[in-house]
Amino acid sequence: MVNDSVATDLYGKVRILCIILTMEKDLHTKTRAVNNTWARRCNKHFFIMSTIIRKPDIITSTYPDERQYLIYKVQSAFEFLHDKYVNDFDWILKADDDTYVIIENLRYLLSHYNASKPGYLGYKFDKFVANGYMSGGGGYVISRQGINQLVENGIRGKKCPIVQTEENPELSEDLLTGECLQNSHVPILNSRDIYGRDTFHPYPVEQHILGELPSYLYSWSKVPPVEVRRQR
Repeated sequence: MVNDSVATDLYGKVRILCIILTMEKDLHTKTRAVNNTWARRCNKHFFIMSTIIRKPDIITSTYPDERQYLIYKVQSAFEFLHDKYVNDFDWILKADDDTYVIIENLRYLLSHYNASKPGYLGYKFDKFVANGYMSGGGGYVISRQGINQLVENGIRGKKCPIVQTEENPELSEDLLTGECLQNSHVPILNSRDIYGRDTFHPYPVEQHILGELPSYLYSWSKVPPVEVRRQR
């Protein structure tokens, strides 16, 4: 029999509100899969999409479902959650509809940090942003106080301009969020385990296991992937 006492105890102590970026066309595929698996283990979750459908777990976006508008969708969602749910959660997880999260492991990781202090965790890219930023594909987590500073000091304090640059021509949401958090004085926290291994992964598990990772990952990552060959 599985002993889930630690996971059960942490459910009420580490409250995670999950927001998942998706599209209406994926409601019966990706969104359904997420909703039937890991999302239900969040303390609360919302899907963000452009749609006329009204449901309690959907945050309706007024922005088109195109890559360059993702940062607008995410920032507006952060403002909505800050205004309505700021006292109902300890951490916000932002993920995509092709992300898979073992929420119990995430809670255990976050239990070592204080949500009343600013903080931000994920798979760290040491590129473009002075302090680095977290890969959007692997999902990232922001503490309650981090969200407060992000919204109040950053977004509403006009410290987070959304500007197309040579380094970021596509207005990448994860990079701009990282800049905004840096400008809002939200520090990056360590997300690696006691053995120095990553707990967030930007690509599907089979790519990490088989070693078929894109070459840029080795130069962008704060701690590059290490290939381990087993002896026969």
